[in-house]
Amino acid sequence: MDQGSDLGPVQKIVPGTFSGPWHLFRDAAFIAKALGDIARAKGMSEVARDAGLSRESLYKALSGQRNPDFSTILAVTRALGVQLHAAPAA
Repeated sequence: MDQGSDLGPVQKIVPGTFSGPWHLFRDAAFIAKALGDIARAKGMSEVARDAGLSRESLYKALSGQRNPDFSTILAVTRALGVQLHAAPAA
């Protein structure tokens, strides 16, 4: 299955990795919300299972209303098959 085909508009923002205006990524809640959008497109139950989290805790962590632990972000990115990349600030 083509993973990009089921991500809809999220694919335009996150084509496999996070990229976009640098100022958007200063907010951890924004990143969590973006991951939540991708997780909902893929299916929260499947992502929660693959990340080793309960579905309820995944919804809370990726709501954009809180800043999840970095370990949660890493588990979710692995479950989604996406990577976070660090680069020197311009």
